[in-house]
Amino acid sequence: MLQKAVAPGLYEIVHSRRQGAVFVASAGAPGSSRILRLDPDTLAVEAEIPLPGKGFGLALDDAAGRLYASGGTEPEITVIDIAAGAVTAIIPLTAFGDGYHFRELIADPQQRRLYAPGVSFSDSALHVIDTHSLAVERVVPGLGFVATGIALDQGQGRIFISNMQGQIITLDRATHKIIGKAETPGDQLLNLALDAAGGRIFATDQGHAYFDTLWQEHLPTYRRKGRGNRLFELEAATGREIRHAPVGVGPIAVLHDPTRRRIYVTNRGDRTLAILDSDTFELVGRVLMDGAPNSLALDAQNAVLYVTVKTPEGEVKGGVESVVRLAL
Repeated sequence: MLQKAVAPGLYEIVHSRRQGAVFVASAGAPGSSRILRLDPDTLAVEAEIPLPGKGFGLALDDAAGRLYASGGTEPEITVIDIAAGAVTAIIPLTAFGDGYHFRELIADPQQRRLYAPGVSFSDSALHVIDTHSLAVERVVPGLGFVATGIALDQGQGRIFISNMQGQIITLDRATHKIIGKAETPGDQLLNLALDAAGGRIFATDQGHAYFDTLWQEHLPTYRRKGRGNRLFELEAATGREIRHAPVGVGPIAVLHDPTRRRIYVTNRGDRTLAILDSDTFELVGRVLMDGAPNSLALDAQNAVLYVTVKTPEGEVKGGVESVVRLAL
């Protein structure tokens, strides 16, 4: 395992097979946000791409050589040409995105679409962006309290979105209409990963105590169903629970690795990466890291996992954060 200090305010990370590089978002201080291109073996910074706004969530269209970056509290998506190492466009969401935060993104190259859940304490909404015209095509409300996670099932033509009131919402990929809304035994379904072949969704249930305050203020009828700190395995078709497993304290990101039949989960609360067998759902490994692991990216061909590691909660912010390269 290699862990290397890279930059302040690291968030999501992606691996580009075509470019032979890793790209990570550094929110940094105001005016210093950028995308960093890293050597996939040494994690050395090869290039920096300044961003006009913040950079948080990332979605990669590797075939097109495009990287999309969400702006967090800023209602815009930044489009980056990763071969040229330059910002090529800004997609404004102001007319549609007032009051929303933008965290997770997912690209759909087949349909030439980008999906961006607009996070809201009242009613979150999916923003569907045409990646040819680089314009918002439509906004789909009805996603509930703080919609965060998103997964795309291209084969079955479905989009799955999770929220922080324990729901999995299914949309038709062609019409973008809501076709299902499942209540799960979880509460804070933060991030999703899809096992398309197995018809399963994996969802982290974060268990952050602060949400008791947020529910009381914004969703007073909601009642907590569990204590979180677990990973759910759900039927993709129905949202029904298959099983769940404790994974650590404060699980954030989840990634399914079908080649090695593994599931990887970052736990910011106890500074660990949990590794589960995707067939048995049993914990088969735990990797302790120097800091709070956050986001994940996989180089499946070379069996390498990349992890962003943040400053743990309660410690002084603003310092340089790191990236881990873990040979599987």
